[in-house]
Amino acid sequence: MTGEKPITKIRRLILELKYWYLRQIIEDNSEPQAPIIDNGVLLKNTILTVFGAPKARKSFFAMNCGIAIACGEDFCGFSIPKPEKVLYCSGEGGYFPNRDRLKVIAKDVKDDFYDNFAVAQTNYLPLNHDDNLQ
Repeated sequence: MTGEKPITKIRRLILELKYWYLRQIIEDNSEPQAPIIDNGVLLKNTILTVFGAPKARKSFFAMNCGIAIACGEDFCGFSIPKPEKVLYCSGEGGYFPNRDRLKVIAKDVKDDFYDNFAVAQTNYLPLNHDDNLQ
């Protein structure tokens, strides 16, 4: 860790939003990066969003998938070639329910991989107010 506070680092990353013009996209012929989850399900530096019906156990799926990625272990029939950093963003439940779930899900995880999985908790991310990002 660089000594930078986690929230400061997250705010800085939000401000570093990347964007491309349509011309750049159309003219780009570069090869994609190696996937985090094989078959192009999740590429490096991308976001995987899980959504579905209420009570469909989306959070449990996302946490289990994130832990598998952090440990480099195959998950639900998908190959995960190597351990990667994961930021699990939760907009519900609060710290304690998420903590309790993760303690159960990660009970067999070697502590070598603990720092590969981080949790961000927010119920509101004010991206339209610059003063909240400084």
